[in-house]
Amino acid sequence: MTMVRREHRTALSALEIWPDYAQARNDTLARYAREHSPWLVANADDKPRAGLDLMRLILSQVPCPLIDEHRRPVDASRVGYFSTANEATALTCTANQSHQRRGQYERPAHNS
Repeated sequence: MTMVRREHRTALSALEIWPDYAQARNDTLARYAREHSPWLVANADDKPRAGLDLMRLILSQVPCPLIDEHRRPVDASRVGYFSTANEATALTCTANQSHQRRGQYERPAHNS
């Protein structure tokens, strides 16, 4: 029986590959975003709140005279539509900022 020695591969940390992942994500969103079907983006540091923010954004587009006066406004700093014009600020990263290219990501302010 012949034993084959496998080379030890160095695992890349998430911080090392984040800039490439973020660029690929932004490229994909930009490539497939259409005016009639835009991508929605949300600050997902707080998953339950992100879901509620997305629902609020979607429902804000549905006219309903009975509840329009009681609607809470959509917090544009937490949720919005992806576009190439606001690509740099639409998507945020909560990891250590020092590893990121081009300085395009900002940690969002938490408004409770």
